[in-house]
Amino acid sequence: MEESREDRKLAVTETIGKVFGIIMVVLYFILGTTFIFYTPEKIPEQYAKHFGILLYAFGSFRAFKYYRKYFAR
Repeated sequence: MEESREDRKLAVTETIGKVFGIIMVVLYFILGTTFIFYTPEKIPEQYAKHFGILLYAFGSFRAFKYYRKYFAR
């Protein structure tokens, strides 16, 4: 059976969504690690650590959300 053009567009869009979601989760974890361990000079250390923890929490939330949307079927 031949795949229609609309089905291919949907498959490509879904693939882009998956890749973008994974990249964003990785970026949130990298930024969280950066703020926790390598505090920028202009931000007080206590705020930077809390912001890093917040980024980790949001990254975990997004990872869970994308896992449920795309992989838990």
